[in-house]
Amino acid sequence: MTSPWREDPNARLVASLATEPAGRLLAVYASIRSTTRVPDALTGLGVPLIGYVLESVDETPVRVTATRERHSAHNPLLGLGTDVEMWTLLIRCSSEVTITVDVAAGPWTTGAGPLETRVEWMGSDRVTTFHPKGAAVASQEAGDGSLGLTGLEERLLEYAVDLCDLAAEGDMPIELAAASRVAEAARESVARNVPITLTERDET
Repeated sequence: MTSPWREDPNARLVASLATEPAGRLLAVYASIRSTTRVPDALTGLGVPLIGYVLESVDETPVRVTATRERHSAHNPLLGLGTDVEMWTLLIRCSSEVTITVDVAAGPWTTGAGPLETRVEWMGSDRVTTFHPKGAAVASQEAGDGSLGLTGLEERLLEYAVDLCDLAAEGDMPIELAAASRVAEAARESVARNVPITLTERDET
């Protein structure tokens, strides 16, 4: 089972553009928000996104700090119950590149459809942005360009449910091994309320 991030030609193209020589890569911001409940938002939505980002920058994650919020409430106007799960991960890589990942699933976490995702690679000379409605490369030296994207969002939602099922059986795809370790470290960070160093964690 291959991640939609790997299968989508536009996602691969934008990632390659983001890491072309154009100054030094400083940081990456990635977010994914779904109005659809997912059994495990960090696993189903977050792990594939983290895997995509790590592969795009060819970095080794060394430290993870995370926060998690979960809200259950009732909307008196609509008569609907809400169950929103939100994660924020700060991932420090071996080269000092910092990756921030926001993951949210549940009603009203986004206002523009069932799923929104966005990735920004921030370098010393340019910022490259990927999002479902297009992709743009903004450079200090060149003009902006855009690329139309396909139905990646729908495939991500379907994949999220399948991935949660696989994770429950202890059978995660090998291509997501590094991202899965980051997610496990994020859970430990939340449980212990401290940053987790991956090298130390992997040795224990």
